[in-house]
Amino acid sequence: QYWDRISKRADKGDTPYNLRNCAYLEDFSKPKIVYMEIQTDNTKEGYPFPCFSFDERNSIALNTAYIMCSDTVDVRYILGILNSSVGRMIARLYVTQLQERQFRMLAQYLVKFPIVKGPVDVQNEIIECVQENLVQKNKEQEDRINNMVYQLYGFDNMEADYIKNIL
Repeated sequence: QYWDRISKRADKGDTPYNLRNCAYLEDFSKPKIVYMEIQTDNTKEGYPFPCFSFDERNSIALNTAYIMCSDTVDVRYILGILNSSVGRMIARLYVTQLQERQFRMLAQYLVKFPIVKGPVDVQNEIIECVQENLVQKNKEQEDRINNMVYQLYGFDNMEADYIKNIL
């Protein structure tokens, strides 16, 4: 009896009964960054912060997990910045702190992160380091990424040391 009304809805999927058309469904089949809404800053107890992951297996994030993808930038470059020491500083400045060590990573905050678009050769080097780190976690690669990101953002040695040691 409601067919006339529901068949005209703009928010339907394949059929009028499927009322939640997921406009970004194809993004799940792209390489993407996946992250949890609530993150804890406590690396000593096994909680790396920030904690953004890379997915190229068409995974679907549910409930309090979110995704980031791009058609213009290799998301591994963004991942390198987000998981760097500078990314940690940016996250602490831009997102909502819930408790002493917990932060709420909502998209409305993340879109405001100042991600520097560096020269292509630097982007490629960060992507290469991130890719190697995805295969096998490597402190040396993480340090290389951090150093490149410090340079991208124009931090001198004293500022880089502050970010490294204080935050």
